[in-house]
Amino acid sequence: MAASDLRALEGRLGYCFSDIELLAQALTHRSADKVQESCNERLEFLGDAVLAVAVRDALYRRYPSAGPGALTRWAEAVINNQNLADVAGSLELGQCLKVGKGVPVPSKLLADGLEAVIGAAYLDGGIRAAGSIVKRHLMASNTVGQLPVVERIHPKTQLQEWLQARGQPLPVYRPVGDRDPGRASTYEVEARVLGHSIRAEADRRKAAEAIAAEHLLALLVAAEAPGTTGPEGSERPSAGRPR
Repeated sequence: MAASDLRALEGRLGYCFSDIELLAQALTHRSADKVQESCNERLEFLGDAVLAVAVRDALYRRYPSAGPGALTRWAEAVINNQNLADVAGSLELGQCLKVGKGVPVPSKLLADGLEAVIGAAYLDGGIRAAGSIVKRHLMASNTVGQLPVVERIHPKTQLQEWLQARGQPLPVYRPVGDRDPGRASTYEVEARVLGHSIRAEADRRKAAEAIAAEHLLALLVAAEAPGTTGPEGSERPSAGRPR
């Protein structure tokens, strides 16, 4: 593999290796060199773990209000083999991979190669170096750009994850009175937790619970803010379906 090709890839990665041989090894598939110490399998193993940490760290910082369930789902979407292969393709990684004669370069091999490169960057410059590649490329991928649109977390799930993260009890939902005969299509429910309660109305019980959960979470977040005591007592949000 020509040194000029490696340097060009460094430019696309946005990271310059102190030990360029690490990058060369990360791009060497076992079909080209079956000596374990010379191919990229060990670097791929390391890069898989480093990638997971770097992506989760980036998501944690980018979405401060997201619960652990959402963050886990988003991390899985970012680290998905197809997304890794797409990013590798944008970096023209396939043109630099050293494979055996006649060996195809499918998406899985591209994804593995990118993981190996991240592992090599970690050995060369630590988590900061590997993280810079992850943030520059994976966290700027189309998959990440679509996350808030693709995944709308249900308000009851958001509230539950927020409470669980703080070791607090889960909310209780209960119907309020009997359905109004004059408003047969309306349900009213109350959500209560930590001394706070919210009432909401909707044409379905689950929809009313979702509205109440959304407003109750907003109340709790406001109450937790420094120097803020938050509103007290019960509220009745406007009737309607959850967004």
